Amino acid sequence: MKPNESSKHRTSCAVSRRAFIAGVGSFAAVSSSTPLLEASERNTPYSSSEFLLHGHVATRAEGSPVTQFSESFAPADSMVKLVEHPHRQDICLNGSWQFQPVSLPTDFQEGSDPAPALPPAQSRPWEEEPVFVPSPWNVNSFADQHGEGGDFRCYPTYPHHWEKVCMGWLRKEFTVPAHWKGRNVSLHFDAVAGNAEIVVNGKVIGNHFDIFLPFDLDVTSEIFYCGTNELLVGVRKASLFDRKGDFGRRTYQGGSFWGQHIAGIWQDVFLVAAPPVRVADVYVLPNVDLDTLQAEVTLRNDSDIDLEVNITAQAFAWLSKAGKTPLTAKLPSSELGLKAALEMSQVTISIPANTTACATLQTAVRGRLKLWDCEHPNLYGLVVSVHLSREKIDSKYARFGWRQIAFRGPQVLLNGKPAILRGDSWHFMGIPQMTRRYPWSWFTAMRCAGLNAVRLHAQPYPAFYLDVADEMGILVLDETAVWASDGGPKLDHPAFWLDAERHLAALIHRDRNHPSVFGWSVCNEVMPIIRFIWRNPPGLMDELVRNYSIWADICGTRGRGSRKQIRRTTGEHGCRARSIAHIEPSANALCRWRESSGERNSPTNCQCASK
Repeated sequence: MKPNESSKHRTSCAVSRRAFIAGVGSFAAVSSSTPLLEASERNTPYSSSEFLLHGHVATRAEGSPVTQFSESFAPADSMVKLVEHPHRQDICLNGSWQFQPVSLPTDFQEGSDPAPALPPAQSRPWEEEPVFVPSPWNVNSFADQHGEGGDFRCYPTYPHHWEKVCMGWLRKEFTVPAHWKGRNVSLHFDAVAGNAEIVVNGKVIGNHFDIFLPFDLDVTSEIFYCGTNELLVGVRKASLFDRKGDFGRRTYQGGSFWGQHIAGIWQDVFLVAAPPVRVADVYVLPNVDLDTLQAEVTLRNDSDIDLEVNITAQAFAWLSKAGKTPLTAKLPSSELGLKAALEMSQVTISIPANTTACATLQTAVRGRLKLWDCEHPNLYGLVVSVHLSREKIDSKYARFGWRQIAFRGPQVLLNGKPAILRGDSWHFMGIPQMTRRYPWSWFTAMRCAGLNAVRLHAQPYPAFYLDVADEMGILVLDETAVWASDGGPKLDHPAFWLDAERHLAALIHRDRNHPSVFGWSVCNEVMPIIRFIWRNPPGLMDELVRNYSIWADICGTRGRGSRKQIRRTTGEHGCRARSIAHIEPSANALCRWRESSGERNSPTNCQCASK
């Protein structure tokens, strides 16, 4: 059988997970169970100030024409690819969720008081209107408090009082196929904005506090295979945890405007079934200069016995099946080549019961892979398989590009040749940006302007931005949410720096296989805030410099560059490592600060070249 990656979309989560209605700058999300809109266009003026959206009435300007868009607003692929079947399967939990707002204590003062506790969800009442996941429940108040902000009024069915809700519970019922019994079952959230508590069938299974990055929770022992399961997600808005001080107010990473405003589940949710003995992670290292493809594979054994397994891997050409028109070119439709471009030598590894183990596979390429670059963004799918007693028990897919970035003096080298990066930058996020259609249009416009690089600024963007960049040959400077331009980070609190470490490591882990990512931008304007706004309070600059070194280490180890490979703007040149660590846009200012304080030989802007 041809190892397709995705020959068609899943109805539940892909094509129909968000439908789009355009008219005088307004759109609305529709439940995943709602069929696609049938009429391609309707220009009949409405005589009333309201229009009907699948049984919901939304306010419209008197006599305004309405254009109805018949396509999927946010086409997306399944989390589990077809080449991973039948060992892995998924269920998308996007769509209509119930919502139960929770009132804040009457005497609570945000910024002064500790965050209030989230009381347990009540059996009732739940709001009549559903929340359409993925979307923040308070999205209509971004960016115009009166809902008059053009395309920011995205969900006209959401009640006005949701816009000020800071705590709440989201509820979804689901069923699990009986044949999943005996597998490991996990919940995967691409992003939840705020402090989240996850409850399955009445039991708290985990907590997570981030705004932008994914997390997984094992629910194997908590789900019912016959009957209905209940999933509750309680969220406290991140700003409830703000505590105003002399220097900043937040110890979490808030990014810029969007991240600090939203609350709720704003990216996809999946239920995933995988074998008890499985590939937990694949990290692909394209060592172009050594003509070697390497894969670091992490395996998990959730069984109660020690096992010896064989691991194999094959790389197939990734072939786009997207259309050529503006509407179809953005679709995530693809397949893998019929024949493997190369195979990696088999590795045998022992995995003790209920533990993880790591193995490294590698092979010489010898011209069998085409280089990835801006003009020829060739992609491959690595399929890693696990065999137990000659029986295949798992397959895991990872997409990659055969490319390497390095330094030679002041030059950036892409696959050994000098590359000139002509870039764009943007740090706005919102519902219009929550679709592959947006980066495709943006990057197409960049290409028309002769640009080939972009800085995804002030927050981690949804992963599909990297997917589109991979496919279009756009180089990406991938940025954390360590954004200080508003003076918000609480730089005098240890919790801020610890959370920044966790956040950076999580971003790198999510994005490190994307060939488009040439560097990690680890923070934005922290140093200028310390120096020019807060006037160099004692100790803060020293703490920042100390964390520069920690962040460079994280970029080196998580991105596979060693500490000795880190390139300093004050000296070192040329190195082999996985990524560039971009620390602060103004290295010269920090150099001058160091010179004035007598620290001429300390590291400043740390970078390492990408493989």
